[in-house]
Amino acid sequence: MINLIDKLLASAWNRLVRGESHSFDGPGLNLGSLVVDGHATKNNVYVPHGARAEHLALLGRSGSGKSTLLKWFAFQDIRDDRGFVFFDLHGDATPELLQVIADEERKRGTDLSGKLILIEPGDHDYSVGLNVLEGDGGHD
Repeated sequence: MINLIDKLLASAWNRLVRGESHSFDGPGLNLGSLVVDGHATKNNVYVPHGARAEHLALLGRSGSGKSTLLKWFAFQDIRDDRGFVFFDLHGDATPELLQVIADEERKRGTDLSGKLILIEPGDHDYSVGLNVLEGDGGHD
């Protein structure tokens, strides 16, 4: 019975948030397994690629896994050769992301550095000024 319920919930969720045709392959970013009554199920829940430009809020206490989920999203994008922006506010995710990129380079046998821009505001030798709210001429 629980298996039927988890399939229905996962299916309903994925249909609810599925947008029009997606510009990327696959169902979307994998959020993980659906949990019903405290038990993980075999059905995964996805954020469709078409909905990625919309807002998504991750809420939780310290240590509940918010940063881990964001890194999991980035790992999926690296693996699937999709672009993304990652603001590493604590500075601990950058080494992990660079390691995943290096592993992906070894796996593919190609250099991905041409696709990578790393801005590290705390680096005094190579500091970059960036104001994400600054407009450029006639654009809002």
